[in-house]
Amino acid sequence: MCNIVWSKEADDILSAGSALWDADMHNWILNRNEAKVAILKLLEFGIPILGGDVCRKIDNRFKYTYDSWHCDKNIIETDLEYLKRSINRSLEYINSYPLNCDTYFTLVPKRV
Repeated sequence: MCNIVWSKEADDILSAGSALWDADMHNWILNRNEAKVAILKLLEFGIPILGGDVCRKIDNRFKYTYDSWHCDKNIIETDLEYLKRSINRSLEYINSYPLNCDTYFTLVPKRV
């Protein structure tokens, strides 16, 4: 796919996962390790994470579990504070989520 979904940098990072293109979603799906690596790379580029979703692979298709997290910027927060908090929130959520072999994550980076 040649269209930019989030930003060139974010798309390049997230494309380490599997493309998830359907009528409702244009994103990449990542296993836990891929998601953690992507989160740290987004930090390097200064791209906050607005949130993410959890999916499971069932019958060879990815299905949303409707588990998710989000991280909104606080009014009194600097951009750097928000970046760090959004990264930490994402890592905490992914690390604490009960894991089995069919658990995957999507990330929603802020468009910059």
